[in-house]
Amino acid sequence: MRKNWRNDFGKLFALLVPQLPAMAFAAFFMSIVAAATAGYAYLVGPVLKSLFLARDISSPVSMPSSDISLLTTIGDWLSTASPFLLGGLLIAASVVKGIAYYLQRILVIRAGQQVLYTLRQRLFDGVLQMNPIHREKSLAGNLISRFTVDSHVVEQAVTGGMMALVSNALQALALAILAFSLSLELAVIGMVAFPPIAAVISRLGRLLRKRQGEFYDAWHAVSQVVDESINGLGIVQSFNSEKFARKRFDVVSRRLTRWATSAFSVNAFSSPVNEVLGASALGLTLWYAQMRIEGGSLTPEAFISFFTALFLLYRPVKGFGSAVHALQTGYAAMDKLAPILHPESTFTPRRSVGDGVNMRHVVAGYGGEKPVLNGLSLRAQKGETIAVVGESGSGKTTLLNVLCGYLQPESGEVESSWPVALVPQVPFLFDETIYNNVSLGHPKISRADVERACQMAGVMQFADKLDDGLLSRVGVNGANLSAGERQRVCLARALASGREVLLLDEVTASLDGRNEDNIIESLSDLKDRTVIAVTHRARTAAFAQRTLVLSDGRIVDEGRFTDLIRSSEVVKRLFAAESQ
Repeated sequence: MRKNWRNDFGKLFALLVPQLPAMAFAAFFMSIVAAATAGYAYLVGPVLKSLFLARDISSPVSMPSSDISLLTTIGDWLSTASPFLLGGLLIAASVVKGIAYYLQRILVIRAGQQVLYTLRQRLFDGVLQMNPIHREKSLAGNLISRFTVDSHVVEQAVTGGMMALVSNALQALALAILAFSLSLELAVIGMVAFPPIAAVISRLGRLLRKRQGEFYDAWHAVSQVVDESINGLGIVQSFNSEKFARKRFDVVSRRLTRWATSAFSVNAFSSPVNEVLGASALGLTLWYAQMRIEGGSLTPEAFISFFTALFLLYRPVKGFGSAVHALQTGYAAMDKLAPILHPESTFTPRRSVGDGVNMRHVVAGYGGEKPVLNGLSLRAQKGETIAVVGESGSGKTTLLNVLCGYLQPESGEVESSWPVALVPQVPFLFDETIYNNVSLGHPKISRADVERACQMAGVMQFADKLDDGLLSRVGVNGANLSAGERQRVCLARALASGREVLLLDEVTASLDGRNEDNIIESLSDLKDRTVIAVTHRARTAAFAQRTLVLSDGRIVDEGRFTDLIRSSEVVKRLFAAESQ
C-alpha cells in the first residue's frame, strides 16, 4: 500500500514539476497567510481584554513569573494599547492576509491551468499514438469525458490536493506553534484528537478512491450510451426501439446514481466525524483551562488567544481531509487516463523496403484462437493495380490492416514502399475546407497539385458548383457533402499525398456507375503507383491488371477478372447479381 501511495503521488507530482517555481512563490504567500492567521488568533485575547475587562494600565494582569515569555510581554503591551491601535493592527493583518491569499490563489490557479493544458496535450498525443484497430479496447467509455471530467479532476487533485496540503500544513504549523507557546499542557490536550482524525482521513481516503473509481466507470457508461443513442438515432426511431433505448439508459443512469451517492456519502461522512473529535478535544481543553485560570496560572486573555488558535487550527486539519480526498479522487481519475497516456498498442510505421508490396507467408489475427490470414503471400510490382475480392470474413480488411502497419503479423514477412495512403470504406473528413482535407499532412503542397488530385478524383465536378469552391467547408463528418462526394475527397487526399502505395477499401461502393467509371479511369492513369483495391463492384475489379480471390485467409485464385468471372466459383457467387 505504501509503495502504491508513493507511485500514485509521484504521477501527480510529475505534472506539477514544471510549475515548481510558481508553486514556490505560492508557498511563500501561503506562509504569510498562515502567519497572519496566527496573528489574528493572538490578537483576539488582548482585544477582548482591552474592550471588556477593566483596563488598569498602571497594574496590568500578568502571567506568573515562571511563564514570562516574549508572547506574554507582547500580550501585556497589547492589552494596555488603545482600541484605535488594536483596530489598526487587525486591519493591517487582514490587508496583508488578503493580498497574500489573492497572490497565492492566482499562482495556484495559473499553475493548475497549465497542468490541465499539459495533461490535455499528453492525452491527445496518446490518442494520436494509438493503434486504430485497438482503440476501442483502450478507450472503454466515452473519450470526451476523459478530456473533460477526468482531466479536470486530476487538475483539482494537483491544485486542490497537493497545494491544499501545503497551505493547510503551513496554517496548522503556525497555529500549533502559537498554541504550544501560550500553554504546553493545553496544547497537548487540544491535540489529542489529531491522531484519530488522521486515521479517519486515511481510512476514508482509501474507501473514497474505490468508490470514486466505480463512479467514473458508471459516468463513462452513461456517456457511451448517450453517444451511441445519438449516433444511432435514425435506427432507434425507424425500428420503434425507443423503449429499448430508454431501458439501456435507465440501467446505466441508475448505476451512476448509486455510485455517486456512495462516493459523496463517504466524502460527507468525514466532516462530522472530524467535527465531533475536534469538539471533544476543545471540550477537554475548556475543562482543564478553567482549573488553570481559577488557580491563577493562566490569564483569561492568554486562554482566549490559545482557544482561538486551537479553534482555528481545526480548520486546516479538516482541510487535510478534503485535500487527501481530492488526491484519492485524482488517483482514481489517473487510473482511467492511463490507457490513453500509455497505450498498450501503438502505431509504428514500417521501414520502407523496395518498391511495391511483397508479403511472404503472413499469418495474422486479432488474438483469437484462429488467425485471420493463414500464410498469405502477395507480390505487387510498382505501378501495378490489383483488385482483392472475397466473401465476408475471408481476410480482406485484415490484409489492409497488415499493409497499413496497424496489425503486426504473427509470422511471415512484409515489405512495402511505406508509408501507404489508405482510403477507408467509411470516409472520414475533418470539419475543414475541401482544400485542407485534401492537402492533409502536406502543408507545403502546391495548389496546382491539390487541384490535380481533385480533378482526378472527380472532386472538381461538385466543388466548382459550391460558392467557395475548394475553400468550402465540408461540415462535421462531412455533413455538407453526400456520401459519394465525401469518398471522392478522401480519394483526392490519397492521390495528393504522393505516396507510392494506395490502399482502397470499397472506394466506389457509394458511387453511381458514371462516377465509378470516372474514378476507375483516374486510377488507370497512375502508372507510378501501386494500387490495391478491396471491392465488391465488378466494374472496379475489372479495371485491375490482376484480381486476387481470398478465402479463409488465403489467396485461392488470381488472374484477370474477365477470366475469373467464368472460372472461379467464388467470383461467380460474389458477382452473380451484376453479371446477370
